Amino acid sequence: MERLQRVLLRGAQAWVPNLDEDEAGGLLTEVGVGSAGAWLGRRVTLWVGEAAAGPDGCAVPITWRAERRPERYPQLRGVLELTPATWHRTWLVLRATYRPPGGVIGELADRAALHRVAEATVRGFVERAAWVLERAA
Repeated sequence: MERLQRVLLRGAQAWVPNLDEDEAGGLLTEVGVGSAGAWLGRRVTLWVGEAAAGPDGCAVPITWRAERRPERYPQLRGVLELTPATWHRTWLVLRATYRPPGGVIGELADRAALHRVAEATVRGFVERAAWVLERAA
């Protein structure tokens, strides 16, 4: 876990998948669902806070929102956590919340089905970040 923690502490450039910068130096990445053949995604502006490491792991604040038409997509706020699971395994979890856009209609759509898309998007981001972390460690 210490090797992975060191990568997280180096900053977003070391572990965020498909990281890019906009003209102003802001961070951008892709989030979405699917695979290379059938990808449904969105480019997002990403804010990554300072990683905090301790004896029980490491935590990194993270926020994203759609780069284009952010009013149409939920903004996600959370903390990416790296913690030991066993002696040889590590958990990487993104504990996050979002508020669906569109008021009451957006909330109903989210409850009906769109929350599954949000969960899959977070899961995909974490899986891709874990892949980058493993290779960088």
